[in-house]
Amino acid sequence: MKPMTTLMLAAGCVMVAALGCGGSSSRPSPESLSEGLTVFEATDDIGVTGAFKHAGAVVYFETRRGAVRPEFHRNVSPELGEYEIDARFVDAKGNIVALQRGGDTFADPTWEADLKKQELQKKVVVTPQALELAAEAAQAITKHEFPQKVSFHTISLGDLGVSAKVPREIDVKTGELPRDTVGYGDVWVGQASYQIRYKNIACVAWICAGHHSAVRVWTASGAVVDSCQHGTCAGGMSKVTCSGSGGGGYFHQDSTGNISSINGACLTSYDWNSGGGEHNCHDDSMMSAYGIKYGPQHTTLGVCQGLNWWKAPGQSGHPCP
Repeated sequence: MKPMTTLMLAAGCVMVAALGCGGSSSRPSPESLSEGLTVFEATDDIGVTGAFKHAGAVVYFETRRGAVRPEFHRNVSPELGEYEIDARFVDAKGNIVALQRGGDTFADPTWEADLKKQELQKKVVVTPQALELAAEAAQAITKHEFPQKVSFHTISLGDLGVSAKVPREIDVKTGELPRDTVGYGDVWVGQASYQIRYKNIACVAWICAGHHSAVRVWTASGAVVDSCQHGTCAGGMSKVTCSGSGGGGYFHQDSTGNISSINGACLTSYDWNSGGGEHNCHDDSMMSAYGIKYGPQHTTLGVCQGLNWWKAPGQSGHPCP
């Protein structure tokens, strides 16, 4: 299919009609949209909103501009632009299908709250078909010629469908993901799976000084969440070094509220070399996987104090979580 692209620029609530300003009732109905990519708004200080329709099915998307990327990652991957970029895709019912988080936290904190609400439903709400549509939408967004001011709003979901070899059995007819469920404190958590992905960086004459790693998570509700960890997102990397699953769930928070994490991101200062109370991408990868396997992780202690790894977990003698 060759998608048709429509650009609708407006102000106020229309700018975020896909996902905000009143919720699902303010989104254009699937029937009102043309096949292919429709962009509602594109602004450099906020992001891009729009929808993608294929064979009558629709996903709505939006991006958000986060913090300035660390200098190290701006130098290693300048093609990603100056800022960390978050992205969200929802289906026609408002279910979160896929998320991309550029840095340690979401630029829009309501995205975290919305994901928590979805996970607390204690059921699978995302189908493989919705994931494949989100992946197709991301490809169309990448090919779309946005104004230069928002050209850095990159989305790297890659393959989200059944062919992505999700490390769990999927009933492709119902979209059900069998899982064991456990309780942790006062918050329900379900079985989630992860992959730590990586690529070579800082290479000269085929000799690479290190790796960049990031984590893809399949949540209990069926959504896919990619971390970028300040650099290339998990969906943009194909090498998998570690994988696993556990009852720690995707959203986890202890009853005291002192230990809380979405997809395990350290909140200590960033340093490409880590150690000494600072973290890098590999420390984030370890924390994320630990959280899925074992439950809540501290955001400033443990691996968030830094492992001083230049190579990804599972590489060069470094253990997987």
